[in-house]
Amino acid sequence: MTKLTIDIIRTFRLRTRQYIDCDHYGDFPCFEVYLPSGIILNGQHESKGELIDNHWLIGLGGHIEIDTKEELEELISMNKDETFKSIEKEYPNFNREHYS
Repeated sequence: MTKLTIDIIRTFRLRTRQYIDCDHYGDFPCFEVYLPSGIILNGQHESKGELIDNHWLIGLGGHIEIDTKEELEELISMNKDETFKSIEKEYPNFNREHYS
């Protein structure tokens, strides 16, 4: 498995948005990744392009946590319904209506 980095994420040529998240702990460089299914993943990174926050991208209220290139490839290949079904297997109480 290949650890996910900013450079690897960029190779997928997905739409992204970078911003600074300011809170009482400091300023953190953050980004959003827009998947073809319409799902948005969030992450933080350090100046060297390494992901922080336990090295993952998160989405759908924390129901998606990925930290490898292979997991991102799989998620990109899925449509929204397939993604929701996958989440529902792991989280039976997941409410897809909240994210539709």
